[in-house]
Amino acid sequence: MKLKPKNIVPKPENPFKDDLLNRKQYADVLTQIVKNTEDGFTLSINADWGYGKTTFVKMWDAMLQSEGYKTIYFNAWESDFVADPMMALIDGLRNTTFDQDFAFEQRQQLSATVDTIIGITRAIPVIKIIGDVGKAVKDGVDQCIEDTNDFQRTQSLQSLVAEFKERLSNYAKTISKDKPLIIFVDELDRCRPDYAVQMLERIKHFFAIDNIIFVLSIDKKVLCKSIEAVYGGLKIDTEAYLRRFVDIEFDLPEPDIDSFAKALFDQKEIGEYFTNYYDAISGEHREERLKDTLIDCFLSQSNSLRDVEKYFNRLEIILNSQALPHASADLIAYLLYLYMFHREVYEELRQMDLEVSIMWGRLVQLINNQHVNKTSDLYRRLMWISLECMASYINDKDAKEGYNNKEYASMREGNGLEWFPEEYRKWLVQELTNHRRSRLKDLYSHMELINARFDVRRAE
Repeated sequence: MKLKPKNIVPKPENPFKDDLLNRKQYADVLTQIVKNTEDGFTLSINADWGYGKTTFVKMWDAMLQSEGYKTIYFNAWESDFVADPMMALIDGLRNTTFDQDFAFEQRQQLSATVDTIIGITRAIPVIKIIGDVGKAVKDGVDQCIEDTNDFQRTQSLQSLVAEFKERLSNYAKTISKDKPLIIFVDELDRCRPDYAVQMLERIKHFFAIDNIIFVLSIDKKVLCKSIEAVYGGLKIDTEAYLRRFVDIEFDLPEPDIDSFAKALFDQKEIGEYFTNYYDAISGEHREERLKDTLIDCFLSQSNSLRDVEKYFNRLEIILNSQALPHASADLIAYLLYLYMFHREVYEELRQMDLEVSIMWGRLVQLINNQHVNKTSDLYRRLMWISLECMASYINDKDAKEGYNNKEYASMREGNGLEWFPEEYRKWLVQELTNHRRSRLKDLYSHMELINARFDVRRAE
């Protein structure tokens, strides 16, 4: 299993083929808005961290390209080391992947546009230009630099900005014909606060023109905190301030828990740890069965997507950091579920103070709370995981009491199990015989260390 999830690369012929969250319907609606809006605008796609914004905008980007739109994908976080985002945006324009298809006059037009904006950055003393600035700036730019008073400088700068907008608008018309140029700005909320705010301001003041649509992929709450960090002393309404830069807001709906959990299970390659999961019904190894059990009966009972995400993050770390000589991966997954969502039952297993029949009753009650049909395959799988947990509990109690306890020895012979369902007794005896050694003592400590000390934060 890889700690970093695989990046999904949308397929040009079917960008949403690997969409596990069923979000193409939203891309269809947004595309219609693009098609039916004549002027340029800024659209924000809002969602919390971890809800798949980046994957969604990349799929939508590929979908738009397949329909003949010219698009640019710009990762703002990768350039927030630059002093001013203006140069990063222009560099993104200059290095467009479709530039090689331009005619000579189109490339000349883009070059002139870049020269003009370089002149603007030269005219603003606080902006530093990093690296090669390309061609020499026109006479009008030099005049702007040489102006001796603020009024003249302001007029020259306004003239340059107007020229830039006109050139950029013509450029967009030339390359996109009857379609707007669409620029995606992703990861803006991850940038340092001053850079994120500057990016918004540059887009508003320099790129608010016809034929260009900006799509901002953001966590609105985080971006508002960035605005507050920059202008906090003014006690401004951060959401009202953000609305100055965004014409249309779209809240990307939360994925349903089942889809979200399945996506994380596959994305993190959890399944490779469950190749030894034994299906007591078919005798086959089926990691998919465990995934369904975890998701349909356990994680779907949690209160939020954050709980599901935290569960898989912690499971990932535990499986990556724990040798498993005496504890199967599915048992670890189950104990982590108990630790996070049913702490009282977890502590009862941990302390080993309850009689085995009472402990079994506690585990069965958890299954019954899922309201699963008792004749279903799913119910039998839940029983199997509980069975393995119970076998470990009995062996751990035996170890705690010094082994060779008569009661537990009798259980290994199949006696004294009247409290346990008859159809599962053979399984329990087999487990008790196969797992004579205590398996969970060290695992409990390891799991609690992970839960107390580790967290995972990563890009989508």
